[in-house]
Amino acid sequence: MPRRFQLMAKTLSLQAFVVAALVMGAAVALRVALGAALPGIPPFLTLFPAVLLVGLLCGPVAASLAVLCGALVALSLWLPFRPHLPNAKMAGYVSAGLFVAASALVVWATARFRAELNRMSLARAALDLGQEVGGVGTFDYNLNTGRISASGAAYRLHGMAEDTRETTGEDWMRGVDPSDAEQARESLRAAVEEGGKAAYSYRVADGAGGQRWINARGRVISSGGERRLVCALVDVTEQIRTQKALERERESLRLALEAGAMAVWEFDPDTGLATIDARYAASMGLETGYANATRAEIGRSIHPEDRRRVAAEHDAAIEAGGDYRIEFRVIDATGGTRWVVSKGMMINGDTPSSSTLVGVIQDITEERAREESLRELAATREMLIREADHRIKNSLQMVTSLLRMQLRGLEETPIADALRGAIARVQAIASSHLALQGSQDLQTVDLAFVLKELCSHFTEFHPDAEIDCHIQGPLMMDADRAIPLGLVVNELMTNALRHAFPEGMSGTVTLDALAEQSDVIVRVGDNGVGTARASKNGGLGSKIIGVLTAQVGADIALDRELNVGTVATLRIPIRPGLAAGETRGQGVERGA
Repeated sequence: MPRRFQLMAKTLSLQAFVVAALVMGAAVALRVALGAALPGIPPFLTLFPAVLLVGLLCGPVAASLAVLCGALVALSLWLPFRPHLPNAKMAGYVSAGLFVAASALVVWATARFRAELNRMSLARAALDLGQEVGGVGTFDYNLNTGRISASGAAYRLHGMAEDTRETTGEDWMRGVDPSDAEQARESLRAAVEEGGKAAYSYRVADGAGGQRWINARGRVISSGGERRLVCALVDVTEQIRTQKALERERESLRLALEAGAMAVWEFDPDTGLATIDARYAASMGLETGYANATRAEIGRSIHPEDRRRVAAEHDAAIEAGGDYRIEFRVIDATGGTRWVVSKGMMINGDTPSSSTLVGVIQDITEERAREESLRELAATREMLIREADHRIKNSLQMVTSLLRMQLRGLEETPIADALRGAIARVQAIASSHLALQGSQDLQTVDLAFVLKELCSHFTEFHPDAEIDCHIQGPLMMDADRAIPLGLVVNELMTNALRHAFPEGMSGTVTLDALAEQSDVIVRVGDNGVGTARASKNGGLGSKIIGVLTAQVGADIALDRELNVGTVATLRIPIRPGLAAGETRGQGVERGA
């Protein structure tokens, strides 16, 4: 409640009745004193003003009691007022009645006055609260006196004490940032001289080491010979910060769009209009002055072979309300063809008709050209690798043929035996390159194909022996391990044919291969004489087996039984890096 109304008490409070009693008691005492000095004064001379004062200060209830008490006191002490007159007693009752009636009007008027004051107080409190919450204040600049009175919110905005009721214009401007003070003065001076409106913004210290932005709007009002400048002050600090943040984001977006050669667009499905920028127009071969384009105008700039596909995916994105991405060709201003990618998403509004498809478009012509070049390079590289493998395979076949020619002229000697081993090893490598040549990616080969080629080679090269192969394929494996594994199997089969069957003995060599869970299992067995113990010094074949099984991470296990035969089991993971067992790369115990 404002200060000038703080003396008023609540209507039904003890304070109201105490104040009423004190006021009426003082009025009665004053009337008694005056009556002693001036016997002819009216009895209600002091009581009527007292009733008015009680009505203002204490409310209608206390004032009504004061009226009643005053009338009773008057009837008891001072009425009849002039006893020597005829009907003096009746005149006294009439005077008391008039006092009560007049006092009732006073009580009613004061009650209305108090109610209006309370409403004004509540309205003022609500206004102050609204100004505080909304960061709005008001000030009134009396141009005649040069004094300023402002609301509490205005003083708070300027960092001044709220109980400051008046200040001067210079005191008010003292809190304004010096770089903004001159502009504010000029705006105020122009408004005063022209009798118009003032509009300006300025900064003040916020008391926490920062600054607060204030937007001032006001006008000059003339009334009763006085001229006043009334202004509203709005705290726009958050708006300014948000605006600056948006400007930074907008600048960052602009730089990102320029760096990525991208343009932005919006499409309103309801109107069928697209809002585009200059970069978009340039990408689509449109005039750079375009700000809005119809779907038909954009469609004409799309390559004829892509128009139907682009339109279908565009409509599907609008219908589903999801993301949108499509690559297509456009006809530029020179008539040439360029590749672009358009990406967008549906932004839903308050109603279905207010939804908008927004996105970016980027020129990817150079990227597509690079991708095409890379594809051509990859195709050329693959062709060269296949050609190299083909030539290597042919060269190895030639070497094999030459070694076989050399072998035909030799008698059965250790040299001839060693030459056969060399032929088998070259043939194994040739079979691996043949499998690599048929690979889809030139990195993996079908081990089953390699092993079948080895079986065919041994069947051809050892017509007197029975070779039984059971290979379940395909067995896809990386070439870095499949080729050495083929050599290991070649050595195992060579050992079996060389040592399992002494002179004059016949038998069978078996080769089994299959995939078992994450491993490939290869078994090379024979039904020959077997051996009771391992040779202390293995030959070249055993050394090759030991080195290569360790190299490819394979496990090898031998199962020997005298006069029954020998089985060598290889276990290797299909994918490299997986453990297949503990006894990795053990050598063969039968001498080679």
